[in-house]
Amino acid sequence: MEPNLELHPALEAEIKALNERAEIKAQEKSIEKSEAMSSTIRERFEELGEKAASAEHSKILPEYSGGAPDELKLFVEQVVDKLWHDGNLTKAVNEARKGGPLTLDILHDVLLKMSDALKARGIL
Repeated sequence: MEPNLELHPALEAEIKALNERAEIKAQEKSIEKSEAMSSTIRERFEELGEKAASAEHSKILPEYSGGAPDELKLFVEQVVDKLWHDGNLTKAVNEARKGGPLTLDILHDVLLKMSDALKARGIL
């Protein structure tokens, strides 16, 4: 089986948009493209940071996970993202087990919320 080297479509679109913003900035300010890219990426991180600060937690995570450590919530989101892209439920569950009972419980609740979408993708 050939590895899928294609990036996530949303990531590809983000990279393209950042590149376009940097090119425009380089032309408008008569600066090197590398300097414009650095500035553009820094601005994007600031934008994303503001969005993240305003959000209490991911909409996919159960309500009770709000008090869980941010690292645990991020870990569960990463496990779900890997599951979504590679479709390996067993691997996702085994990965969540490494995080402990709370991680496994949160993953279980996320999978229940996403069950229709996961069934449509042939994962469940």
